[in-house]
Amino acid sequence: KESVGVVTSDWAQQQIVLGKGARRWSSREFVQEVRKTYGKISRDARRTRLDRPTTELGNRLDLKAREILLKMAEGKDQS
Repeated sequence: KESVGVVTSDWAQQQIVLGKGARRWSSREFVQEVRKTYGKISRDARRTRLDRPTTELGNRLDLKAREILLKMAEGKDQS
């Protein structure tokens, strides 16, 4: 079932909306809800970024290959 919501601070409009069975938010309530939702999305996105392994090449190499490349980068002889 679909629902309808109306954002208004006008008291008369709120009464009409409530009488028709729709959900109503005052402008203040709507802003608070948007901020709360934005904060949740931001936290979820941050958590997702932290949980996901990085795609850097160094994180995809096995330990031996990483050690060889580090020595090469430092200019040390591999023999």
